[in-house]
Amino acid sequence: MIGLSEEDVRVAITTLLRRTQSSQASWKRWQGSEEYLTSTAKFTFYIKSRDDDDNPPYVFEIWRKISEDSESNPESVKVAEVMTKQSGELNGELSTLYTAAKMNAFGISDLRNDLLGDLGQ
Repeated sequence: MIGLSEEDVRVAITTLLRRTQSSQASWKRWQGSEEYLTSTAKFTFYIKSRDDDDNPPYVFEIWRKISEDSESNPESVKVAEVMTKQSGELNGELSTLYTAAKMNAFGISDLRNDLLGDLGQ
């Protein structure tokens, strides 16, 4: 079995961000918390702020679905986890992804135009 390298995880983060920004990924809150998840056919991705303040450090997890017994709760195994520190190397990428995931989960797709439109600009 071949595991995921740090570069593989970085590519996954970048790809998820690109898919989120182009509305190809749909995020939702996990159990009403400040943790967000999205899924593909074979994987589920979770992201959260480690201290629940929307800022670094972050936790990012990749889970591989191994059975589809229940569409809403497939059996999965964790294949990667990143837990950054306050000044961790991936904090920039994860911060951007976290914000995009949160906005997507709340249905906010164009914050700038929403704000300026509401102000009459």
